[in-house]
Amino acid sequence: MGKDKGPRAEEGITKNLSASLEGHSIMSGADRAERRRIFQRVYIIGATILIFFIIGMVGFMVLEPEQIGNDPLKAFHLVIQTITTTGYGDIPPLTPGGRLLADSLMIFGVTIAAFGAASLVEFVVSGKLRESMRITSYARAIADLEDHVIVCGYGRVGREATQELIKGKVPVVVVDHNKDALDELGIKVPRIVGDASKDEDLIKAGVKRAVAIIATTGNDADNLMTLVTAKYIKPGIIAITRSNVEEDNDKFLKVGADMVISPEQEGGRSMAKMLQGTEDKVLVAGYGRVGSAAAKELHEMGIPVIVMDKDPIVLESVPPELTKVAGDATKESDLRMAGMDKVKITAVLAAYGLDANNLLATVTAKYFRPSLTVISRASSPANVKKILKVGADVVISPEVEGGKSMAKWAAQAHQMSKQKE
Repeated sequence: MGKDKGPRAEEGITKNLSASLEGHSIMSGADRAERRRIFQRVYIIGATILIFFIIGMVGFMVLEPEQIGNDPLKAFHLVIQTITTTGYGDIPPLTPGGRLLADSLMIFGVTIAAFGAASLVEFVVSGKLRESMRITSYARAIADLEDHVIVCGYGRVGREATQELIKGKVPVVVVDHNKDALDELGIKVPRIVGDASKDEDLIKAGVKRAVAIIATTGNDADNLMTLVTAKYIKPGIIAITRSNVEEDNDKFLKVGADMVISPEQEGGRSMAKMLQGTEDKVLVAGYGRVGSAAAKELHEMGIPVIVMDKDPIVLESVPPELTKVAGDATKESDLRMAGMDKVKITAVLAAYGLDANNLLATVTAKYFRPSLTVISRASSPANVKKILKVGADVVISPEVEGGKSMAKWAAQAHQMSKQKE
């Protein structure tokens, strides 16, 4: 969780939470435009029907004085009989003008009825009715929320954080610009299709009544803007943010973040700590954010490290105190080139960004030497069991662990707010 995440961070959360404790629509611009178009059509149809009835009633009262006279109810009755084409019983039109008016009402009445029916069918069949009702339901649900948590971004980290909060029965609102991603949410979870870095969308999410906000996107600039926006609207809100580059942690803390979590760095450290006590060399395959964090942690624990990556530019960033070798851990020939059959290496950390590469690296390492300990990364929780099945001793999903950590802090803030009440 970074340098400043011990008792001091917890005290900061408690302090900010104490300070924070002293009906908007949730539709996006496109949703509002669509709803406006639908209601405009409804108004036009309704106004047309009203005018239609007025013209018919007045016309029959003028053209059929013997039948209708000044009785608007009789005129209304005759208009109904005409436009429904049910036939005339007690009040048929008798004058030529009355019959001409009746014929016109029949033609135009059927046309209006057909247009109205077509609009209704389109509205229902296209799912707009269901979506409109759902949007209204979400708006009401958000308006009723107090001390809830707003999750900004529904990627791998955001999904895990949201599910953890739901399990803990913590009220949550999810904000993401991707409607398709939000469709994966349970139907009862309130959501906003929008940009969490914008004031209007956070206000729709009830930020003024929320106890915590979690920024989980894969872009530090977006997370920083979301953090600043939330703190601007509600200075006392507990802000928990994801940092994708460890060097950005201090920036987040400086602008008011209460907790900064780097899933990749945390995942790399967790992988390395699995080998605590090892004295032999460890091969770290892939020197991205996870691999570099693992290699650094291993070095600090006094465990000799060999870094393998096929990108020569990436290898240039490897510190001189670490051994580095160009190669691909998914190929047995590259493992031999790295000296695995000569140097005593007891473990391999498969830290590639693609799960397929980690799976293949696990298979290759175990085939090369079955006694090797293989600790692998899985970006997708769905691939954890697959990588374990091909021989990995431990599989860690940084995104899952990061999401759980963020949810834990948010749930604590929610619990503290309840105790204050």
